[in-house]
Amino acid sequence: ASYPGPGGGSLLDDSVVLWTNDLSNGPPHSYTNIPQVFAGGAAGFLRTGQYIDAGSVTHNKLLNTIISAVGIRDSNGNHFDSFGDSSLQPGVIPGMIA
Repeated sequence: ASYPGPGGGSLLDDSVVLWTNDLSNGPPHSYTNIPQVFAGGAAGFLRTGQYIDAGSVTHNKLLNTIISAVGIRDSNGNHFDSFGDSSLQPGVIPGMIA
């Protein structure tokens, strides 16, 4: 937070860092309810200082949100929403977006 970022705020304000685990529990190695911790606001794109219970949202929506936060858009200029296998639900997590 003490380093200046390219957007005029701090480097932490202008970036996003994700801390996570790849599995939520031991056997059976579930992919649901994985804790995710974010630091930074991605230049104001992400809402900060909150806890979100995303329920049964698949991890691809989380990754779509991060991809969109760093400025990548789909061919129509909308938030990127198609990361991962095509059988997964497309979209982003609206509660994370400022």
